Amino acid sequence: MMRGRFVHIAAAVLLIALLAAMAWWTGLDQPVDYDEIHHHLPSIRLFMKDWPSMPLSGYESASGPVPYWLWAGWGKWVGDSLVAFRLLTLLLASACVLLLALLARRETPDRRTLLFLLMVLQPYFIARAFSLYTLVPAFFFGLLALVAYDRSRDERASALWLGVYAAAAALAIWSRQFYLSYAVGIAASFLLERFGSRRSHKRVWLRGVAVVLPLAALAVLIWVWGGTTPPGYAGNASRGLNLMQVDFAFIFLGLWFLPVFLDNLTNLPKWWLLLGAFLALHMLAGPLYMADPAAVGLAGNTVTGVIPKALLMLKQIGIPVLGLHIVQTVAWWAGFGIAWFFVSHIRQRYVLIALAHVGILLFVPHVWERYYLAVVPVLWLALADRIQNKRLYWLWVVLQALVVGRYVMEKVN
Repeated sequence: MMRGRFVHIAAAVLLIALLAAMAWWTGLDQPVDYDEIHHHLPSIRLFMKDWPSMPLSGYESASGPVPYWLWAGWGKWVGDSLVAFRLLTLLLASACVLLLALLARRETPDRRTLLFLLMVLQPYFIARAFSLYTLVPAFFFGLLALVAYDRSRDERASALWLGVYAAAAALAIWSRQFYLSYAVGIAASFLLERFGSRRSHKRVWLRGVAVVLPLAALAVLIWVWGGTTPPGYAGNASRGLNLMQVDFAFIFLGLWFLPVFLDNLTNLPKWWLLLGAFLALHMLAGPLYMADPAAVGLAGNTVTGVIPKALLMLKQIGIPVLGLHIVQTVAWWAGFGIAWFFVSHIRQRYVLIALAHVGILLFVPHVWERYYLAVVPVLWLALADRIQNKRLYWLWVVLQALVVGRYVMEKVN
């Protein structure tokens, strides 16, 4: 039993070693990505000019200033090169792996390793660990916020954990603004707990201040920028309600968390499944943004990524467009089925974070599939108690590992 308690830690260390081996093999000198050369490197060098001051505007990127400030400081001491900057990203990614292992500790020892692997084996996270992308620094601060808030709920823990949560959540928002979902979900959870119970909570007012501070951090950026993105970013002008994200959220949930649906199919209310089947029929009704993955991109204001690539592979082996519509329809239905567990546990903070994230993405001009990276660990934490047939999930881990391996090799070669 003692060995079982630490297997997930050993798995985390092994994964970090694999990341280091991959970095040594590539020399972190893989081909430059579009965003690296057009947005991130120019922004970092702008920040380096006056470091350690932090300019809040004047750089051409949709991200917040914190990642560029970190890379700029790193560049001052280690070197002003793409490889040096990517090394810092790799170090932050390694820290993310350890934080995910800490989050997995909330489960029983026999489930910790499984939950850890389900959370960590994400193509966008592993692949971006070797690149200059702001997703990794934001993910690090977001995970740190989750770990700190979990620790702060232990009445024996130091009140400093609330300070760590407030700082980490604010830094996550100042890295990628859609991490507001973490702060909103936790604040909503705090309010529901506070006003839904007469029981006295230790340090309740201190906790209240801690959950409000990250929200204030975003307000500062909005005040400086005059909007939710830096004024120098060309995409700042595009606004509107992107209802397509509702469909994609169900598809994403149904595909990435398919074993949860299969494992709990008999536990779902039949009326809910019938309702989902009826609503999913709209996916067959007309031209759909994912029916032709080659057309997916910024111009269509849609989502792109691993899922569209998988559909493209189906199309290349001869599956007709109608078949792709059917795949999306079934995935939508599965996602709707899984959503029942969120509806029935609406007060849980991980569920509230996920709902807040989808709600925020409805108003994001250009959404890529990798923006859902933030909620994958949150969703697995919310669904962990639904894991019954462990063999099914271990099979899913193997499939995820194969997808990660293929995606990483595409990015580093």
